[in-house]
Amino acid sequence: MLVSLRVSELRVYEADRGTGEILDRLAGQRAAVTGQLAPAASGYDGTTVVISVSAVKPMDAIGERALRGKLPVINTLDTYDAAIRTGPRLAVEAKDPKSGKPRRPVKEYVDYWLTPTGVLWASCRDGYALRSGRISPEESGECDGQQCSLSKPLYETVTLTFRCEKKLQK
Repeated sequence: MLVSLRVSELRVYEADRGTGEILDRLAGQRAAVTGQLAPAASGYDGTTVVISVSAVKPMDAIGERALRGKLPVINTLDTYDAAIRTGPRLAVEAKDPKSGKPRRPVKEYVDYWLTPTGVLWASCRDGYALRSGRISPEESGECDGQQCSLSKPLYETVTLTFRCEKKLQK
């Protein structure tokens, strides 16, 4: 059965490395995605549409060019700020602290994962150290200098902010 959806954001699961790269290249473009749809199970999904992708292809010439082009270069800032907000919807962002401009794709800047017991962990990208982590409300989790954890249920609103600084090379 063919289903046509207009979504601005979706969570992808089980994409192999090749499919994941195609999805990265087609971000923001019109694309045909084949896979298994499911409703979001938690705020961690960050969207109402969850899909396990089996195939993806561009829908127009612009997408074809994006597919053949180079992936965006990840800006290597000395410092960047990250924020994660839980609640009815999970929101994750990274930004340049000097200009305030968002850093994208956010998954290249903020590493986060959910344990089977419902604890959300977050850290900086490789090569960066976590500095000055704050959680609001404070009793909702902790930061240990390398990573932060949120132990409140994800449907409760909690804000985690932290700064990531480039590690000095030895």
